[in-house]
Amino acid sequence: MCFGQNPIDRVLPADDYFYNPTINTSNQMAFPDGNNTTSALQAMIDNLSSSGGGVLTINAGTYTLEQIHMKTGVHIRVHPDVVFKSVPRNALFRAGYTNNFAHVNNWSFQSTNGQKFTFDFSDLQPTEDIRAFQLGNTSNFKLSDFLVLDNFTKFNAISSGAVGGTPARFPTNGIIENLDIKKAHYGYGLTQNQVAQNMLFRNLSGGKEVLLYVWNLGLVVWQICMLQTKHQF
Repeated sequence: MCFGQNPIDRVLPADDYFYNPTINTSNQMAFPDGNNTTSALQAMIDNLSSSGGGVLTINAGTYTLEQIHMKTGVHIRVHPDVVFKSVPRNALFRAGYTNNFAHVNNWSFQSTNGQKFTFDFSDLQPTEDIRAFQLGNTSNFKLSDFLVLDNFTKFNAISSGAVGGTPARFPTNGIIENLDIKKAHYGYGLTQNQVAQNMLFRNLSGGKEVLLYVWNLGLVVWQICMLQTKHQF
């Protein structure tokens, strides 16, 4: 179903309406490269972005990371045997929050072959804060192909919200798909979207968790499409 102006009989746009990347496949890096620290991963992302963008492959392994910031032009491909862990924080990965909420565009974070990799937050306590992704001033992006193992922690796995001053900046033109969550807090769920525009949500699944929260539907112009969500009881 689609939410937006005159949603009845609305034809769903092609995927490239939501996400139309330019990927510099000639510029590639792999993590880890002898160093599996947060600073090493961030340095690779920064270097790829500053050199015209490229593809960063994250090889199989379990990585306990501090906060990582996505950058323009960087397309991350994650081996399905990767497990990401973290300590309590507002989010493990962020886009559009650094440098006074500078715009981050043309990026993606998905698996190497469509099979899900894992964010494992099951060791955290229900009173502790964590998100897999927090989206601010960002556009033309894709998030896909992962499982979140939660423990009823605070916050949702993915959030979209306004940042900066007036006018506010917020996520636009993105695809969020092929995600699953286990043991999410019932008040947060898989993804919450306080402000966003031109977004496609597809193939979202979980147990009894809320999969998609949409806030302020009457206050902003939306086109949000949601396909093939499912709960497992």
